[in-house]
Amino acid sequence: IVWLAMSPGGQKKTEWSVWVSDGGAVRQIYQSDSILGLVGWSPSGDELIVKSAETASIGALALPVEVSLFGLSLNGSKPRPITKLKETFFQNIQFSPDRKTLAFVTRQGGSGAIQIISRAGGAAKTLIASSDARVYFSSLAFAPDGKTLYYGKQANWQIISMIDNFK
Repeated sequence: IVWLAMSPGGQKKTEWSVWVSDGGAVRQIYQSDSILGLVGWSPSGDELIVKSAETASIGALALPVEVSLFGLSLNGSKPRPITKLKETFFQNIQFSPDRKTLAFVTRQGGSGAIQIISRAGGAAKTLIASSDARVYFSSLAFAPDGKTLYYGKQANWQIISMIDNFK
C-alpha cells in the first residue's frame, strides 16, 4: 500500500511525503516541499508514477500549473524524471488501463486541450483542442479497454434563470 502524507508547516513550508507499507513495515520513501499526487503504478509494478507541482497552496491547483512527472522506486533510490507538463490541470492527469499512456488537460495559449503522452515521456499528442477560450475540459476517464477517453466539457461559467409568474 502506498499513500501521501502532508505535514502542515508552521513557520516553514508544508512538506509532502510518499509512504509505503510492505509486509507490515511502514516507511517514507520520498519527501518534498512541492505538492504531490499519485498517478499510478508502472506496468511492471516496480515503480510508482508521481506528479508534483511547485505552487503556494492546494487552492492554486484550480488553475493550470507546470506539473512534473517522475518515477519513484520503492527501494528509495533517486526519482527518475519523466517529463514536465506546461500549464496543466493537476487533478486532470489519468493513466490508461494498460498504464502505458497518460492523458492530461492543458491550457496553453489560453485555450484548452486534451493531450496524451507515453508513460516513458516524449512528445505529447493533442487529441482534442478548443479554439474557444470559454471551453474547459475535465473529468478524464479511460474506457476499460483503453481505446476510448471520456471527458467533461464546460462551455459556459454562467447560468441566468428567471422564474416568471411564480405563485
